[in-house]
Amino acid sequence: MMKEGGELRRIARALRKNKSFLVAGHMNPEGDSLGALIGVYDLLKGMGKRVVAYCNDPPPQNLAFLSRHVKIVTEPPRGSFDAGIIVDSPVLSRLGRPAALFGKLPLLIVIDHHISNARFGHINWVDPDASSSGEMVFRLYEAMKRPRSPAARLAIYTAIVTDTGSFRYENTSARTHEAVARLIKEGVRPRPVSEMIYEMSPISRIKLLGMALNTLGRSKDGRVAWLYVTRAMQKKARAVPGDTEGFV
Repeated sequence: MMKEGGELRRIARALRKNKSFLVAGHMNPEGDSLGALIGVYDLLKGMGKRVVAYCNDPPPQNLAFLSRHVKIVTEPPRGSFDAGIIVDSPVLSRLGRPAALFGKLPLLIVIDHHISNARFGHINWVDPDASSSGEMVFRLYEAMKRPRSPAARLAIYTAIVTDTGSFRYENTSARTHEAVARLIKEGVRPRPVSEMIYEMSPISRIKLLGMALNTLGRSKDGRVAWLYVTRAMQKKARAVPGDTEGFV
């Protein structure tokens, strides 16, 4: 395993030192945000920490299987926390309503793979070469020499699969495949995960996709195409914000 940088070591020390954590991903969570969030949550729970997982919106229906064993709150939690951890969000405002609460915490840790990350935390571990925030959470487990629970394995695998387009995108590296190989050896079954993510769409999503495809346009030179979704279309299809995931 390649040696990690100083920011990862600082995060490891902070996780061991502090006792209570508030963890969040961005609003309208997709596979990477939700998977990385659950991975970090499970890591901290395994260390005996008090931890709350907080998100502006509930998981979309095709990813609800990830949160079966993890309670993700969508309302501000009570009490104080020693530290906050934000995954897969390049700016604080991307959290939605939770942003105000995280901005007041004494220690803020950011784990993200977007090159546009604004480094808004006290500790910022940003790796644009990583395929996903989920892959970075996998490396966090390795650095801390902590075992991954079945829920964490499933969450991290889902994060990597969705953010690499099932390993089709350029961000897929040898290191990505090595992480996935480990997760499969630990018990993750790719086929059921693929079925739940890609083959079990709610009827609302299918209706909304049909409406969106009817807006498809293309520039005269054929180099640019576009489509759009309106709130009225969402309302007519009875869709939730997460139903648009993957439309582009």
